Amino acid sequence: MRTPKQIATEAREHLDSASKAFVPVNVVKSAELAVEFMEATAATLEAAGLIDDAAPSSSEPA
Repeated sequence: MRTPKQIATEAREHLDSASKAFVPVNVVKSAELAVEFMEATAATLEAAGLIDDAAPSSSEPA
């Protein structure tokens, strides 16, 4: 299972690399806001000590 931080990073990479030429502005803005929310959530969880990227996830063998 990926952490919120990993998901936010992947979402940011996808958003930054995606072509926005024929996409309505409100759709792009919604995607940007969603990524910002994910990044803020991950930062909050990390600051609270609830994310440990070094620890194996529940789906990974220990």
